Amino acid sequence: RPNALGVAKALARVAVAMNDADSARRVLPMLLAKPEKSTLILIGDLYQTCSDIESAWQMWRQAAADPVLSVRARLRISRTALPAGRPDIAQIETENILRSEATSRDAMLLHALALHEGGQIQESVLEYRKLLKVHPNFVEAESNYLIAIQHVPETTPAEIFRASKEWAEHHAPKEDFITPVMGTRTQRRVIWVSPRFAQGPVETFFAAVLAEMRKQENVEHTLVMTGFENDSATARFRMLADRWIEAARMTDEELLHVLRPIDADVAIDLAGHAPRNRLCEF
Repeated sequence: RPNALGVAKALARVAVAMNDADSARRVLPMLLAKPEKSTLILIGDLYQTCSDIESAWQMWRQAAADPVLSVRARLRISRTALPAGRPDIAQIETENILRSEATSRDAMLLHALALHEGGQIQESVLEYRKLLKVHPNFVEAESNYLIAIQHVPETTPAEIFRASKEWAEHHAPKEDFITPVMGTRTQRRVIWVSPRFAQGPVETFFAAVLAEMRKQENVEHTLVMTGFENDSATARFRMLADRWIEAARMTDEELLHVLRPIDADVAIDLAGHAPRNRLCEF
């Protein structure tokens, strides 16, 4: 039928939008029967919906050979290569884009992420800085930059504070600060929240500080772990905590229900404005 391809495209877009693998499998043969350049990206999207990432990459690479489709196809490959544990592929594809579109915001961001995930931390930081010069106040780039600089051993706490402050100035809602009422208790209660009470920046910059603060008997420390990491540093943090809360699977409402009875005087999210923060709890 003349409009059969049009119907197949429409069904395919719905399957992809709904992330419906069963529908994607049913519509795939309809598009593969007579593939066209215009459908290569969509076929790749269907394979991705079916969790067949290798076949998706194959379709997108065919599409990338067309100058009109190249950027869209390469961005798709890069976005899926990172969670697949292939930063090398993402780096190659984004570098191909940047040769012709040097200031592409998405390509620059994915390139920086690929460098970071590939262990090229210094290069990643430089790429984020270059990206933010071209696209200032890009929240996702600034958030990931905060993470990247904490993996550079030479980064000082002052530099991290300055970067966090700049993020807040650019992106945090402007609200009046409310001075907390400390109450009449002699013992103070502090809540520390982080998705990374594990090896890495939190251990490097915070573990020794917490151990020193634990010497003050009039302060109770509650550590809220909102991530899934669990290593030797995690065990150390557990021992330093007066109270340890596993919150990775908790919704915001569930976590608030747990935290309110603690009646904390101070609550601090160590993730700051970086990804996986729980600032909404405050």
